[in-house]
Amino acid sequence: MGNRQEIIESLNEERDNYLRIWNNSWNEEEDKYEISEPKEIDDLSEQIWNNLRDHQDVLPVEFVIESMTRLGHAPNILYDDNGNFAICDDGYQSISDEIIDQEMAFFVKKERWFPTIRLALNYYLNEK
Repeated sequence: MGNRQEIIESLNEERDNYLRIWNNSWNEEEDKYEISEPKEIDDLSEQIWNNLRDHQDVLPVEFVIESMTRLGHAPNILYDDNGNFAICDDGYQSISDEIIDQEMAFFVKKERWFPTIRLALNYYLNEK
């Protein structure tokens, strides 16, 4: 198979197919899924996460972050005006299906601040 990014993308597509099958089994009248959640969804999620974590130094930052969101993570890149970046998912924000003006609040532990986005991302991936 191809490079690491292609491998992860292939795993994402396979996971998306299982998610689509499961989501399409939703029965509105009975208010439940007609099939059990395929175990492959979690198995593929773990494979994707492990690949992101294990190969983070050779993958583009934006690819890693976008892949994380496909797995349900909500990473936020923060900057502290002192030259430091953090990536965290602990915080509060308004929820909307549309893009809205909103206020957001985050809790950032001091060990999450780094001089580059890449270092902050590496810490986030290894922390999870």
